[in-house]
Amino acid sequence: MKSASAEELDQLAMLASFDLSRPDNRVEYDVWLTSSNDRALDFMQDFAKVDKKFGDSVLMTPRYKTWACPDCDLKAKSEHCFADGAYCAMDTHHAQLTGRDILLEDLRQMCIYKHFYGDEDNRKAFWDYIKSVHQQCYGSVNEDCSRLAHKDNGLDFADTQRCVDQSFTNFKGGAHDYKVASASFNNTLLDEARAYQAKYQPTTFPGVVINNQTFRGQLEVEAVLNAICAGFEDPPRMCSKYLGTNDINNPDLLFMREKRHTFGRVFGLCFAIVLSVVLILCCYRRHAKREMKV
Repeated sequence: MKSASAEELDQLAMLASFDLSRPDNRVEYDVWLTSSNDRALDFMQDFAKVDKKFGDSVLMTPRYKTWACPDCDLKAKSEHCFADGAYCAMDTHHAQLTGRDILLEDLRQMCIYKHFYGDEDNRKAFWDYIKSVHQQCYGSVNEDCSRLAHKDNGLDFADTQRCVDQSFTNFKGGAHDYKVASASFNNTLLDEARAYQAKYQPTTFPGVVINNQTFRGQLEVEAVLNAICAGFEDPPRMCSKYLGTNDINNPDLLFMREKRHTFGRVFGLCFAIVLSVVLILCCYRRHAKREMKV
């Protein structure tokens, strides 16, 4: 029996079926992340093209992970938490960021999504902002980087900050500030995210939930696209062409093939160069030995 090639195995993996519910002909998918997670931002940046092509037939919602630490000391709460330890974050890969930096950027992204994504004409603003902060800061998104990304994309930072402030219940500014370590303001956006986290927490982080079911494949554009297409009762033309033929040469999906094979091309080129050098050295040694015998 002829063994399958690497390319054939790759194609077979892409055609794996996903048992997803199909409540209607719009697929809802959620991306579970934090604003400091490089892998999640990589995926969000790459998948923006796919989301755009789906249009109104999909609804993407970003979900942000937090954890509680009511017993943390005051210093830890002042650096990494809000609401007296009710909402905390930390990323050891970006030591220059505090948990509060991460939480505030999470909230800014939630506010931009809330303001723009529901409008088909403006949903691009959210994806463009994610792309800007990722390319400029690559996971180390602080307030300065956010301000620059707002400016580059024609967004009003003051409006976003107002949304962040208002998400803390009963916040009125002044001395009674939610940024005080012992302040116990609840946050409506983070509470919503936490409720989602408790109900649909993926087994891997970052992760994706499609039609209220955790996606258990790899967080790669083609794999998630395949799963989303499987979630339609009546798949759109884009899915029909892709799932029916697995045609990566499809112009709509060509960018994914290019991304997938970039590493392979680079590795192949490096291997060819090394092999050429080895062959040249072998030929030189044989020639040298012949000269010595003469």
